[in-house]
Amino acid sequence: MGVLTTLSMAAFSSLMTANHLNEATAIVQGQLELARQTAKTLNRSVQLRLYQDQNNTSTAPSIDSLQIVVPAENSTTESDEPIEKPILLPQSTIIADSTNDLSLTSFSNSGPPSNPPTSNSFNPLPPANFIYCYILTFSTTGAITTPNTSGNPVSPAPNDSTVYCSLSVVPQKPYRAQGSSAKVGGMQNYATFYLNSINGTYSVTRP
Repeated sequence: MGVLTTLSMAAFSSLMTANHLNEATAIVQGQLELARQTAKTLNRSVQLRLYQDQNNTSTAPSIDSLQIVVPAENSTTESDEPIEKPILLPQSTIIADSTNDLSLTSFSNSGPPSNPPTSNSFNPLPPANFIYCYILTFSTTGAITTPNTSGNPVSPAPNDSTVYCSLSVVPQKPYRAQGSSAKVGGMQNYATFYLNSINGTYSVTRP
């Protein structure tokens, strides 16, 4: 009975993790599509913000919520306009955040910025618990720009159709167990989005 119970619990846990990952992948997919379409519809730059907060782990802050925002065109007279409230990823899932896995600073996979935007960078302020924010900006044509390590936007070369940035959705515990040099490729269950920065389209890889 004990052995059967243990096996059943392990199988149930694995099933729940897979379900949470599927749900998180669908959320990221929906937010990417909505941000791109909103930018084209409004004819305004639109940001998809990835918030790193303290909700899901006691050992390290994790990227576990997303929000689509129309940034103010004049920060001294206008405020950023959220399209919706931040969406928290399902329990036990995060967006991979090691320099090996998150390429949102430039289009050369050089890793996340050493000093991503903090809570005092936005007006109005985003969720209270968040520490840092990584940003994907969709232009009016659907193209993607991201801030480099100096915080300045980086645009793709006009004739380069092979330029990508990427982000991955992963189960938190197995990912964190790998330490600071975590690599998504060493895991058995994840979803990686490869974003074409020229037109904002993407492909998804699942093992």
